[in-house]
Amino acid sequence: MDQNNRQKMVWLTLGIVAGLCISYVWPHETVHAGTADSNDKFTILTVESGGVLGTVESVFILDYLTSQLVGATVDPGSGKFTRFYARNIAADFGIRARSKPVYAMAGGRVPFAIGGQQNVASGCLYISELASGRVGAYAYPFDGVGGLQPNSGIKGFPIVPMDSFPFREVSITE
Repeated sequence: MDQNNRQKMVWLTLGIVAGLCISYVWPHETVHAGTADSNDKFTILTVESGGVLGTVESVFILDYLTSQLVGATVDPGSGKFTRFYARNIAADFGIRARSKPVYAMAGGRVPFAIGGQQNVASGCLYISELASGRVGAYAYPFDGVGGLQPNSGIKGFPIVPMDSFPFREVSITE
C-alpha cells in the first residue's frame, strides 16, 4: 500500500472512532410511536398514557356507526385491562341521527396541566369529522397506578373534550 492510501485509511479509521465516541456521549432520545388502523366502520389506535411506574399504553376504538369512543388501559403487572373509558362524540361534532359521519382519529402526546381532582393521561386523542369540518382534542383520566375497574363494557371513565377548531369551511349543501 502506498503512502497516499495509508493516509486515507488512517483518516477513515480516525473518523469512524471519533463518530463512535461522539455517539456514545450524545444525549439519547427515546422514540415512542402509537399504532393505528382503520376501515370505513371504525378506527383503533394506541396512545401512550404515562404512569408512575413507567409508560403504559391505552387502546381506543371509535365506532363510526354509533359515534361511540371507547378505550382501555392494560396493567403491565397483570396483563389485564384495568381502566375503561367511554364517550359518545356525536354531539361534539353536531352529528344528527341517521347521518353518516366521516371520522379520522390520531393519537398524540400532550402533558396536560389541568387542575382538579382527576389526573389526566399524557396521551391525547385527536378526532376530526368531515361534515362538521372540525378537529377535537380529547383527554382521559389516568392516575398512573392502575387500580382495577371491572370490565363494564362501554361504561367507564369519561373521555373529556379539551378543545376543537374548524379545519375547513362547511358548505350548506353538505
